[in-house]
Amino acid sequence: MEEKVELEQLLKNISKGLKKYTIKQLNDGIVSFLEEKDSKASEVKSVLDLVANEYKISVNTLKKSNPRGERTDARHTAYCLMHFSLGLPIRYIASRIFNTWPNSVQIGIKRYQKMNESIKPEKEFLDKYRNIQKELLTLVQNKK
Repeated sequence: MEEKVELEQLLKNISKGLKKYTIKQLNDGIVSFLEEKDSKASEVKSVLDLVANEYKISVNTLKKSNPRGERTDARHTAYCLMHFSLGLPIRYIASRIFNTWPNSVQIGIKRYQKMNESIKPEKEFLDKYRNIQKELLTLVQNKK
């Protein structure tokens, strides 16, 4: 009986929402609420901050499209940390955090997977990645 009352209340609330907002707006609101509840927003912010500090750039520059040089390394580092350490899907990282194509994130992840530590630039990338990963793990453990 209680479930029936809850269902009726839900439908009334949806009806009220549709009077004030379009279907798309209401749906977007529900989706953003659900993502917030199950979000790793604080961990994502930590990753962005740590990567930006390591590469001595701003978070805004890190998220800006068309990076070059070290900014590309920074972005690839952030992609890998979010994917491997936080377990975020490639499409989520691409669309919700960096506003880019999923292929860009996939390229960064493949780059990490195919690294050769005997090549100096790749070793430097891996060293920075590992340092940031250690800092991230420390932050996440301290928050819990």
